[in-house]
Amino acid sequence: MKKIVAIGQKESTLLQKLDFALADLLSPDVDLQLKAGASLAYLTEKTTTRELILRTPATIIALTDLFISLAQNIEPTEESTPQKKNNQYNITRALTWLAQNQDTHPHIIPAIPTLITLASSLTSQTSSTQQEDLILKYTIETLAILAQNQNTHTHLIPAIPTLITLASSLTSQTNRTQQENLILQNTICILTNLAQNQNTHTHLIPAIPTLITLASSLTSQT
Repeated sequence: MKKIVAIGQKESTLLQKLDFALADLLSPDVDLQLKAGASLAYLTEKTTTRELILRTPATIIALTDLFISLAQNIEPTEESTPQKKNNQYNITRALTWLAQNQDTHPHIIPAIPTLITLASSLTSQTSSTQQEDLILKYTIETLAILAQNQNTHTHLIPAIPTLITLASSLTSQTNRTQQENLILQNTICILTNLAQNQNTHTHLIPAIPTLITLASSLTSQT
């Protein structure tokens, strides 16, 4: 009985913390918003606290809004302060974790155009930092998770040119890192899921040469 009471008290404390975080997310104070976003990004990685966050759609909506706002104010091709990049990394990672629960998808769908723009911008860079690579990794991973839900396919069609460019670029590399392999794997997963929807086929035709090249390369490996 004492254990049950202790668990209840712990959950009550966590819910109180989440209430404070949501209040900060909705605050006009940008610093408070970002600190709350970083805290929530950390909490989304833990199963127990993620389940509590999933009970409060308002928190997910606020996180999505913060992600969109951050992306609009940070151009990856321009110099950004490390703190701004860190903020963007934190929120992108939080969306990845939350997207694993399909109940969050209606709340995250508004972020898809921003995710696509971010992926496109990072893909077009000739060089990138380790943190930018991580932001791209989580961006593509979030899109890959969303692509498993057919309700998102219409929203993901504008991502196809970027995905083809990214897949083509990574396919042509002979020495891919583990992270690059993961990005390529998730990119192909998105294209695979979209291909199950006939409305996407016209848009996916330009991906065929890249897919053939990749298949040929993998087939010839010893």
